[in-house]
Amino acid sequence: MIGLKVLQEHLDFFVENDIKIVNYWLDNKNVINVLTSHNIDIDYFKSEFAIKILHYFIDVIKEEKEAGNCPVVSILIDYMYEHGMSSGEIFTICTNAKKSTLDLSIQTYGVTDTLIDGIYELFDINFNGVLEYYESINNIKKDEAISLSSSLKIRLDDALQEIKNKDTELHNASKINIMSEMISMIAHQWRQPLSAISLLVSGLEMQSMMEEIDKDEVRNVVQKVNTKTKELSALIENFSKLFSIDKNLIDIDINLALEKSLKLNLELLSEHSIKYSLDSSLEYKVFGSESKLMQVFYNIILNAIEAIIESKTTQPVLKIIAGDDDDTIFIKIVDNGGGISDKIESEIYDAYFSTKSKNSRGLGLYMTKIAIENQFGGELYHQNVDNGVEFIIEIPINNSDK
Repeated sequence: MIGLKVLQEHLDFFVENDIKIVNYWLDNKNVINVLTSHNIDIDYFKSEFAIKILHYFIDVIKEEKEAGNCPVVSILIDYMYEHGMSSGEIFTICTNAKKSTLDLSIQTYGVTDTLIDGIYELFDINFNGVLEYYESINNIKKDEAISLSSSLKIRLDDALQEIKNKDTELHNASKINIMSEMISMIAHQWRQPLSAISLLVSGLEMQSMMEEIDKDEVRNVVQKVNTKTKELSALIENFSKLFSIDKNLIDIDINLALEKSLKLNLELLSEHSIKYSLDSSLEYKVFGSESKLMQVFYNIILNAIEAIIESKTTQPVLKIIAGDDDDTIFIKIVDNGGGISDKIESEIYDAYFSTKSKNSRGLGLYMTKIAIENQFGGELYHQNVDNGVEFIIEIPINNSDK
């Protein structure tokens, strides 16, 4: 296999996501329709065929098995033949097996042509054999088989192009969303220091007009203006770090990252009299991009603040609790902003979903969840609590150091 080397470089992806790939494959609506229409139990198909075939592919990548010689395949073809499947239905099952692997690889690594080509080759070598074997037992004419194979390639190419377009669209939308977010928050947090500077200068101007200006007062005002301008500069620097593309992966102090993310929201917390607390017993660090982790914390904290503001809670509270439990680090961000409606609870992590009609930040939780899963191998989920919601981030301790 030409693409074997690149597949071996990504062996962990197949080993760690074997069940996820199979579930993604068999959760497809078209695959479900094919199996159920022939009274095939999906759990049986999964355990007896899907998982075994994927494990065979992993053995091929490890060079422990020969490509194109899967013992499960002939059993599977006989099984599908006995259940009266058409060649088009087999095509559907084979197509979605490959597509599920491509989708998850792109979610994990982005659009990587060498990896995509390797996955194509791995599936083509084996599934081309499937079609040939089915042709022999079902007397499919040679020209029909060629047509089917050609159709398979065309549809797979179209599906891959659709995935690439969607991935590009999401990344572009994310960049625009991040720029909008940064500009909006800088403008908001600059307002108070600029107002203070304006008042100080206006006071000096008034004293000058009344010819009552005092040198000590001038020095005092200049010092205060300098302090305020340093605050403005620090805000720019902090937001710049928050939204930068950080390629340096380091051991991140979670407590410090939480403190920095809170600090970026202090203006909003103060403006709306939101009582906040950070309670952490964490000694572990996690490995990854500090700016990416801060974006995760920042987004969830900002969502909590906006929920509190919208709900007009009389005694607004934001709590952050961090610790570890057995083999997992957890960070809980809790607010009393009214909770999440049952109607939208299953959609809040979808791309572009937002409850806001203006200045929508619909990519916020979607990109936050993707970052936790793909960058840190963790999990993001939520649960409604008393008059609010609790977002929970879990990161495995094996991705961290004390």
